[in-house]
Amino acid sequence: MSRRPDPLISARRDHAGSVLLSAAVALLLALAGCTGSAGGESRSTASRGSTTDKQGTAASVAGAALAAAPSGEPMPRGNVPGWTKVFAEDFVRDVPVGRFPGKVYGARWGAYKDGWKDTTGRGTYLPSKVLSTRGGLLDYSIRTENGVHMVSAPTPKLPKGAYGRYSVRFRVDPLPGYKTAWLLWPDSGNSPPDGEIDFPEGNLNGPISAFLHHADRSGRQESFPTRARYPTWHTATTEWVKGRVTFILDGRVIGRSTTKVPDRPMHWVLQTETATEGSKPSAKTAGHVQIDWVVAYRPASRTKPLPALGKGALQVAAVGDIQPPSRSKNSAGTAAVAAKADFILGLGDYQYENGAMSQYNAYFDRDWGRNVAKTYPVLAPNHDQDWSGGDPLRYWNGGGAKGYRAPVRLKPHQSYSFDRNGWHFLAIDDACYRAPDRCSPDRLRAWVKADLAAHQSRCTVAYWHQPYFTSTAGHPAYEPMKPIVRLLQARGVDIVLQGHNHNYERFAPQTADRVASRRGMQAFVVGTGGIGFYAFKDKAANSVKRTDSTYGVLRLTLGKGRYGWQFVRTGGTPFADSGTARCH
Repeated sequence: MSRRPDPLISARRDHAGSVLLSAAVALLLALAGCTGSAGGESRSTASRGSTTDKQGTAASVAGAALAAAPSGEPMPRGNVPGWTKVFAEDFVRDVPVGRFPGKVYGARWGAYKDGWKDTTGRGTYLPSKVLSTRGGLLDYSIRTENGVHMVSAPTPKLPKGAYGRYSVRFRVDPLPGYKTAWLLWPDSGNSPPDGEIDFPEGNLNGPISAFLHHADRSGRQESFPTRARYPTWHTATTEWVKGRVTFILDGRVIGRSTTKVPDRPMHWVLQTETATEGSKPSAKTAGHVQIDWVVAYRPASRTKPLPALGKGALQVAAVGDIQPPSRSKNSAGTAAVAAKADFILGLGDYQYENGAMSQYNAYFDRDWGRNVAKTYPVLAPNHDQDWSGGDPLRYWNGGGAKGYRAPVRLKPHQSYSFDRNGWHFLAIDDACYRAPDRCSPDRLRAWVKADLAAHQSRCTVAYWHQPYFTSTAGHPAYEPMKPIVRLLQARGVDIVLQGHNHNYERFAPQTADRVASRRGMQAFVVGTGGIGFYAFKDKAANSVKRTDSTYGVLRLTLGKGRYGWQFVRTGGTPFADSGTARCH
């Protein structure tokens, strides 16, 4: 079990008993030249001069090959069928003891802090004295100094979420009194009831095992022992999907479980600590834990093509919250996808931080500018804050450096509507509620009511910036829009599009009172244009699909009397959402 950064954590029983090294392993260590020293570092089996293959045979490796794969097995490249790579580390840059993660690896790695006690309380996490990288390896120098048993627990910084595939290539000196408990530990810190997944786990002078702790309050666990020993190079892989965990050692499945599998988000901890059962560490015991590479994946998105919705179906893109005050590959990615649509519904907050023309010209223009001519925008009350006549308004009306112009000429606090192929579209100025001295909410409601009465299209889309239908993230639900939403409900509007929260969320059809209804509005939040993410803090009623770590664009296919939706991912965590529905 992982040592949480919490003084209230309690120890649990170790799984692996203390076992004497076999004669074969002892002979292997002698051949490989692995020795220990009292209180100091030992030159391990995987030092720069040699390595071992999967059978434990000592084998010399040419310098160039050794640099690429000190363990004799190179890090996997690219994706794996069914899995998308989200993290890979080959430790190609050397840093001395005390500098890991540091500046070189700090953006991708963390570690339990100096001074935290391990699970037994006998060991002390001291990354400043234990961790380094050299010769393409992450090295833990495990030893005792001044009575302190020094251990460490580095943590890869992975995208948040449940499920994944986790592989690590490692070897360890057979150190009595120490163990690995490399594990997936629930972000909630609650195990039980949220379970945990441990592999490889065991005393370093014993065999390697895997464990699944059930996601309930029983404290039950399943164990999957092997005869494999730590001094040999191994690759341990954990595959965790909904309802199943599979443990793979050196390409062979050693265990699988479908019983009470955890389903909450977890993080990966490569924790080496003092043994919770068996012998206590001796002050003379010293050696190394070494990792050649670490790779993590998330389940690959399974994006299904939308069914044909008849001849002449419109392809419409919708997205907001787009461009930081800098170049951004995330914004460029969403621009490229949106460009393929017949036209674009802009959901606000196009250029951060304040929509200054200089920033529009320097950044938004480069990637998104060519989309302006087919974008029908709404302006937001915060980062498009000069909607009363300032730069954002002038930019969309052709005042930018390249003269890009939207298909509708915008006026301060303007709501407008248009029709395409039997569909009616309302762009609503929700900023009106932020500036009642310059815009009358009563007049806005009157305009929406009159517009809906004048356009009797069977299928209707309404869109604005501040979301009324949303889970709390960076912003809560924007309640001032409720009178408008009631009008939309009364007219039978089909689709509501919103931005402002930097995430994606789809809701089941519902009423203005947020009650599920087959004849209600289907709402989307699409604040995934490239600026960044807001983490969800709760889950609103009727929320059915969401992500707070994926960039992308909502693609709507609008046919006669029905429509399809598809979230097209452009970056971040793998995620997919698609479906079809009929208009009211």
